[in-house]
Amino acid sequence: MGRIELGVVSNQLRMSSVFAVIVTVCSLTPAVAQQPVCPPPSPSQLYYATCGLRVMMPVRRFLTEFAVDHLFKPASLPFERSPLDLVAPLAGSQFEADGDLSEQLGSLAPLRFTRLDKSTGTVDAAFGEGTRSFSAALEVPEGQHRLSFELPERLAGGYWRTPEVLQVAFWEGKRIAFVLELADGQRREGGISCLSLSSESLRLVTSDPIAPDFLLNFRECR
Repeated sequence: MGRIELGVVSNQLRMSSVFAVIVTVCSLTPAVAQQPVCPPPSPSQLYYATCGLRVMMPVRRFLTEFAVDHLFKPASLPFERSPLDLVAPLAGSQFEADGDLSEQLGSLAPLRFTRLDKSTGTVDAAFGEGTRSFSAALEVPEGQHRLSFELPERLAGGYWRTPEVLQVAFWEGKRIAFVLELADGQRREGGISCLSLSSESLRLVTSDPIAPDFLLNFRECR
């Protein structure tokens, strides 16, 4: 597995907030079986990699609370998560340092999750004409990277979960668009087709099969 290191990031820095936004907006493709919806990691896959400090326990808490709602809420009634609620496990005190980000997330409509069976479900969020673009900077020794995301007016799709993993896959045409501007002037852009969140990492799969994916590790951060 190849890695392009973007630098270590704590929950007080902007990069963690950006990855958290992705979790917030992850609307998913419908899952029809109790199987993972994201492709498994490939040894040949190249990643833009960084590290999120002090976020492991908040992510575990998020996964546990999500599992409780998925399993025990009435199947006919969707359960909701506000974007701000979903971002919090990864963003941490970033909200204190970036009031604009908190305000933008707070203005978004909630995501509605509907259970299909004990492991799968669908999700839907209509963001309309409001603010749907987010940008964050990451300071590294080589300079500054900038990562931007834009949400479609409507996110929809399906998810697969276990007690320790949440995977979401995006419908084509309803994916989050991203632009990564590297410190050396290189520019990458595309869409996020799937994400896999566990207590140890967040992996974002891009829609371009030859483009690097994103990996945010929660373990072994230095």
